[in-house]
Amino acid sequence: PGTVAMRVTDIWRGYIAQALLAKLGHTVLFTEPIMRQHRNVHDLLHDFAEELPFYRDVRRFVEVADGIARRDDPLEMLTECYDALLRAGMIEKRDAQLAAAWSDDIRWLSLRPSHVRHSG
Repeated sequence: PGTVAMRVTDIWRGYIAQALLAKLGHTVLFTEPIMRQHRNVHDLLHDFAEELPFYRDVRRFVEVADGIARRDDPLEMLTECYDALLRAGMIEKRDAQLAAAWSDDIRWLSLRPSHVRHSG
């Protein structure tokens, strides 16, 4: 989701990815950082205020994401997940539209996620 607070968006995307991958029999691995971030000066109370919906709604968010049905097409699962989060009032319509458009673009490019390979 891109319409939620910037400090929350990557975490919620991670929960979505984890829910989808679990349905497909895969897991997410977290490891130590490979970069060092030099933090800029910022207001920690403002950060907390931006993150508060995340802390308040995380259980419901995970339940909605986990509640989607397993499908053969991961892109269908992704759009279904975003639609369910929209119906639950967790994200805005624009987020669901962008997820659907991204899924359509991936299909159009014929780059199903299971066929994408790292070239490194």
